[in-house]
Amino acid sequence: MATREQFAEQLHTLIKTFTQDGVDPIDLANELQDQVNVFIGQHNLEYELYRPTQS
Repeated sequence: MATREQFAEQLHTLIKTFTQDGVDPIDLANELQDQVNVFIGQHNLEYELYRPTQS
């Protein structure tokens, strides 16, 4: 698992690479946000599906 600093550095490198290649920064930010929402949504669904029911 990456540390907070490693994650921030890798994210910065990713953003820098894509924007230097001509990707619109706003489009990139929107795509990253969409992917984060999908990731969180999947984990919330898994949590709800595996959460024990109370009888």
